[in-house]
Amino acid sequence: MHCVCGGNTDFNGHDTHKNIEWTKWNSTDSLPTASGNYYLANDINLDTIQNVSNDINICLNGKTIKSNTSLTITDCLGSGKLECSIKNYGSFNMYAGTLQNGYNLRTEPDSKMELSGNSKFIGDVISKGNAETKIDGNSEFQGTLIIDELTSDSRAYIGGNAKITGKLEFSQPQENAKIEIKD
Repeated sequence: MHCVCGGNTDFNGHDTHKNIEWTKWNSTDSLPTASGNYYLANDINLDTIQNVSNDINICLNGKTIKSNTSLTITDCLGSGKLECSIKNYGSFNMYAGTLQNGYNLRTEPDSKMELSGNSKFIGDVISKGNAETKIDGNSEFQGTLIIDELTSDSRAYIGGNAKITGKLEFSQPQENAKIEIKD
């Protein structure tokens, strides 16, 4: 049992924790499809794209997922990694684990991405249109945050104790577009 954020640490106002029951996931070639909280027993290599349409929380448990999926990610051991590019049409939350170099997360219009907790991105984030991108907590971002078609409805927030050593790029910014960076 542990919290979905991966531990009992306080960060950026997150100071309460509710322990959650996690179910062991033994597969090596698929992700769970039923709503629930799962921890990985093995590395997973998806040969095809798997649609995840339910509310699913996955603890990497030090394991690796290779695929193109949308997920909520945490990692109680801290050594788990994603070796896949992800196209996000809904909500992607990463509280722990590492998105490896050479891969990216693409947030499509009307979607949300949050990198927080003790997560680490070495890959790139491409935020399109009015997508919401948030990097905070104790996370570390080493890639490139590319804001494509930045509009007045686009939301990019960098704050908390996040360590940013990567770079920001803006492509096709629209009139009245804004970005907010806080200490």
